[in-house]
Amino acid sequence: MNMPLSTPVIDIEASGFGLSSYPIEVGLVLANGATYCALVKPHTSWGHWDRGAEKVHGISLNELNENGKAIADICQDLNTLCDDQILYTDCWAHDYHWLSKLYTAAGVHCSFRLSPIEHLLSEPQMQRWSQRKKDYAREANIKTHRALNDALIISEALDRELLLNDIDAQVLSLIHISEPTRPLYI
Repeated sequence: MNMPLSTPVIDIEASGFGLSSYPIEVGLVLANGATYCALVKPHTSWGHWDRGAEKVHGISLNELNENGKAIADICQDLNTLCDDQILYTDCWAHDYHWLSKLYTAAGVHCSFRLSPIEHLLSEPQMQRWSQRKKDYAREANIKTHRALNDALIISEALDRELLLNDIDAQVLSLIHISEPTRPLYI
């Protein structure tokens, strides 16, 4: 089987949680290992700002207004980089909402699909997921709650988990369990 170098992942940081929250940073890891990250200049209709969320991700509203990229430009970049691909997320409900908000504000059609990691992992793997992610972030010394960093962590943790699953399957296929042989009496 020809596996990509990386599991394609998108992660989105936001102004907070809830329906009025909006995307503030988008990070990607593509199957070829390429990455993309952009701060989002807030749309004029977006007003929600949660100072608690700011403390978690460390991105200020001033930084977004000064250094954020135009929403339409980000959507164009994402469509160009991800056209007709599936990107995975470990927080589908939130990321889908924020991605939809981004594309709606830009008035642009999204040319790729978002899929939850649950489509890749088994139930036992999902039970280990949070710990695997934390272990890799600690091992790689990557600061969490920034979009590209989180996308890198998710992609690598998925790659490792999927590789372990492949190795387990290969080992099981090598073990041949047959009925016990009966002794031959002469």
